[in-house]
Amino acid sequence: LVSRPVELVPADQRALEGTRVGDIRRQAAKGEHGGMLSYSFGFQATPIKPVLEDAWDYRMFCIQQNVEGSGGRLQVADELLDRLVKSGVRSVTLFEHWADAEGYVSTPHMEALQGIVERCHARGLKVLLYFGFLASDLAPEWKEFGKDSIIMPKGGYPIFLYDPQPAQAAWRVCLNSPWQDLLVHGMAETLDRFGVDGVYLDGTEAVFACSNTEHDCGSLHARGMIAPSYPIFGVRTAMRRIHRAVKTRRPNGQVFVHNSGFMTMPTLGWATTAWDGEQFQGVGGDSDVAQLLPMDFFRTEFVGRQWGVATEFLLAGGAYTYEEACGIALLHDVPVKPMTVEQLKPMAAIWKVMDDFDRKGAAWYPYWTENSGVRAGPGGVYASFYNHPDNGLLVVLASMRGREREVWLEVDLRRFQLEGARAVSAVDGCPLPLSGGRVLCRFGPFGWQLIRFC
Repeated sequence: LVSRPVELVPADQRALEGTRVGDIRRQAAKGEHGGMLSYSFGFQATPIKPVLEDAWDYRMFCIQQNVEGSGGRLQVADELLDRLVKSGVRSVTLFEHWADAEGYVSTPHMEALQGIVERCHARGLKVLLYFGFLASDLAPEWKEFGKDSIIMPKGGYPIFLYDPQPAQAAWRVCLNSPWQDLLVHGMAETLDRFGVDGVYLDGTEAVFACSNTEHDCGSLHARGMIAPSYPIFGVRTAMRRIHRAVKTRRPNGQVFVHNSGFMTMPTLGWATTAWDGEQFQGVGGDSDVAQLLPMDFFRTEFVGRQWGVATEFLLAGGAYTYEEACGIALLHDVPVKPMTVEQLKPMAAIWKVMDDFDRKGAAWYPYWTENSGVRAGPGGVYASFYNHPDNGLLVVLASMRGREREVWLEVDLRRFQLEGARAVSAVDGCPLPLSGGRVLCRFGPFGWQLIRFC
């Protein structure tokens, strides 16, 4: 994604140094302040690994405290679990209310937690537990080393009120500190004790600037100023250890990372799935989606194939509805995680379409594929499709315009050996008018449709 990478050219005192970004400067003369520079490098090629399983396989639903079908503390109704299974959910995350201390590695509610895990497993659901980027002053280790493990300058919540957790303070923690050991060891013990199937990491992979010299972050400059450092190697080590703790206990276990904008592959690369999109939380409904989330931006950050980490889109803010977000994401072969029982309805239908078509057995052709045999219009209308050797074509047709309009789709049926094929709505099976490989539809704002040719 970097078209003009930086290149450092070794040179002697008399030579010139270039960085390939338009500047040429002389090296500092001996004796000058700052004349000696020391660098630590890490190179990370992408894609970091093949994506063998993705969010379409994991099908995650987050059980938050206020989700429909949950009662008091860690009381999840059987009816909710049955509904999740019927909808096609395969994995659930128990959010941070499973523990009293925010983001902590143990809980006083062990019996209730064990009961939920057992009821989920009885239904074939995988269970993940929430861990995060904060250290709580309720943690037993806070006085010993927790307070020295936080990021400086301090950031977080001096008063953290998240019912039903007790009131506490929770601060951003640096994983270039002893907290890394606590987190990794605690996750391993939790996997062993409760038999859960992985971990949900809320921002844990993010590399925050830190000036806390108590754990070797920051550097002392002239006049006593402490400049921050970015402990990428420390955070990378933490993520590698977490991945190992999970995978040595659960070979098919999940390391689910909620990253939202932090595409730091040396750390995020240890995730099995990335969940991205919360950075739009404060965006209002009057925003221009085309400027907020242009197609090339979505293609760069949210697809995941070029990173080697499966991705899932997070609906946040008021710029678009859940259904509208599905249109943008599906064009890129990315699902939108359902966060409510109501959002499960459209995603359950999409999951069923993908299962019936055998998505994993098909080749995917995104809208930017040249001479693909599939075209869409007018401007702002896109079509990506899956080509299956036995099941024909499944086309995602979507409009990226915030108004109602007529749209068209053209498919070279002869090229795909589909002469005489029918076009149907893949969700409800209703036939669509097809003439000479051309389908006409009327879409609302950011409308979309899954169309099957068979």
